[in-house]
Amino acid sequence: MATTGVIELEKTCIMCPRRGTRVCTNCKDARYCSTDCQKVDWKHHKILCPTFNQEKPPITRSNAFHRRALFYPGGDQKARFVWVEIWTEREGTYAVWDQLDLGAYLGGATGACDYFSDPNPIQARRFMRDDTEFGLLYWCKDPNDAEPPNLGLRACTRGRACAPNFRGPILVMRKVEFGAGKERYVGIDMRDARTAADCFSYEYRDGTSKMQHLEDQRVLVTSCACPQLVARLNLPTKYFAHVLDGCDSVFAAGGSGIANLLGIPLSLRLMQSFQPTGNEANRNTAARLLMLDITSTTIGPIARGDRYINREFRGMNGFGSSGDLWSGDTVGTVLTARADGLPLLARHVEALCNYIETRIEPKLAAVISGLSPGDVVRDRECILNSITKADFLDFFNAMKATRAATDVEWRDLLSPYDVTRASHAVDIAYIWHGQTASAIPQQSDMPRQRILMVQP
Repeated sequence: MATTGVIELEKTCIMCPRRGTRVCTNCKDARYCSTDCQKVDWKHHKILCPTFNQEKPPITRSNAFHRRALFYPGGDQKARFVWVEIWTEREGTYAVWDQLDLGAYLGGATGACDYFSDPNPIQARRFMRDDTEFGLLYWCKDPNDAEPPNLGLRACTRGRACAPNFRGPILVMRKVEFGAGKERYVGIDMRDARTAADCFSYEYRDGTSKMQHLEDQRVLVTSCACPQLVARLNLPTKYFAHVLDGCDSVFAAGGSGIANLLGIPLSLRLMQSFQPTGNEANRNTAARLLMLDITSTTIGPIARGDRYINREFRGMNGFGSSGDLWSGDTVGTVLTARADGLPLLARHVEALCNYIETRIEPKLAAVISGLSPGDVVRDRECILNSITKADFLDFFNAMKATRAATDVEWRDLLSPYDVTRASHAVDIAYIWHGQTASAIPQQSDMPRQRILMVQP
């Protein structure tokens, strides 16, 4: 198959920016690039797939029509697709509004409305089809209602975690503008359902407050120390373990596009920053490598307004570069965590960075060599297809064999695809106890730390 630099969003995998050549044989809507991505999505997809092609109910209004929506009924009930009856009302000469009976889904309540807009930080890419979209709108009850937490929603997120603010039923729809003063609802599909699950997993998790359920979580993460800190503390390595509660804003921060392609969804946030030094040696190499841009289709400067400052996954110079949030000499220590809530070991991050530096970055440099600003990277799809789980495992196993000869901790090291919460429960408990004994605070104990999500 011929490859290209630009792949239409609807033709990409719902889990990553690669071409989606496989389609679910049951719902005939969800696209995947490989069995690897399909397996990552399976726990979510198997819940919704049986309800995608259900029959439409009878229309009760003469001027009504149906739109497919995503519905989380509340409690421990499973999420499902529903057909929502829509009717159109006009206001004046130009305004056209679609209406629906929210009370039928929210138990008689009107509900609060909010929305998700670009990007999907976990997948490090945009999810809106074009500039006419408002994003994904959702309606839910007030978080202070006596309703129990929506466990059906939690079951759909990657880490089985979301803010306890989401209580009772939740309805999700898409809305577009199709002319001056004209707005219409359009149907939700499997791509939108995947995006909604990812977005719900980070909403309200900004590190500024403690939240029940999330506060009780213990997640093993890795800090990537900057050269200044390594030198100041005489650290033996720049990668070291840390344990967070689930309130930390790293779970709502920018994601690594390359790591997502490997099926290891990573999020990064700054822990500290420094004054500019002008010294290349002070750059945090790990952050720069993990955040190399494989999403952009062209090279050349990208305006800051188009780079989603607090979730910066696009490079300053497009494809193959990284944003100044991650690559400047002011970047201090960076916190990395898995968006699926699994343990992220320091040696896994080290292996990822070495893999990107030795196998991926040279390829990126080669395909953009000779291109001018604004040029499309024609070989981008070839690059995306080369960044696979199998290729990384080959690199990881070779690195493990080499390191195990001199470092005993590498000998029995599980791969990133084999770790579970249970496999490192003892490590998590030990590190957490040490942090607590040393009075090391969590981000939710220091509300001002929220600023480290954004440009320093």
